Amino acid sequence: MFKIGEFSKLTQVSIRMLRYYDENDLLKPAQTDPFSGYRLYSVEQIPRLQKIIFLRDIGYTVAEIKGALENWSGDFMADQLKNKQIEVQRSLEQEQEKLIKIETALDSIKKDEIGIRYNFTIKQIPSYPVISLRRVIPNYFCEDKLWQELTERIELSNKSKIELAVTDQCFAVYHDNEFKEADVDVEVCVVVT
Repeated sequence: MFKIGEFSKLTQVSIRMLRYYDENDLLKPAQTDPFSGYRLYSVEQIPRLQKIIFLRDIGYTVAEIKGALENWSGDFMADQLKNKQIEVQRSLEQEQEKLIKIETALDSIKKDEIGIRYNFTIKQIPSYPVISLRRVIPNYFCEDKLWQELTERIELSNKSKIELAVTDQCFAVYHDNEFKEADVDVEVCVVVT
């Protein structure tokens, strides 16, 4: 049997965490000395502690760790790990979207255009002949891809026999009834004469 400090050194898990695992019923001491109150751990508890650490490191909560330890069968854990894999993949995708937003903002800052992205005016305008492109895009930060595609299409049409007389007036129309975080219905328009 090892006192908590000895067990901490042996397993490289802090005393504070061992006490936390005890309080949350994840890893109770094998024995408690009735006279001194010392927590005593055994070598046989090391595999359970390693499972706890593994599950904690992949993002399991205390409640999830309890459930996993109580049902440590091959099928149950295989299903649990597949679910966690999907959760982590979604989290990575969200973090990737954040990176894209940061990169877009950095590019805008370099061009000294960051303020343009957030200034908007709602007004009624007279009808104009326009050429437009409408798509459902992942989020508002992807609007520049629509502008790029519309510009490319205009250039292609000008190379063919169709000559479009475009002006420098342009605007975007947001067709959703409310703000959406994802799958935004956007139409980009360039006024033509």
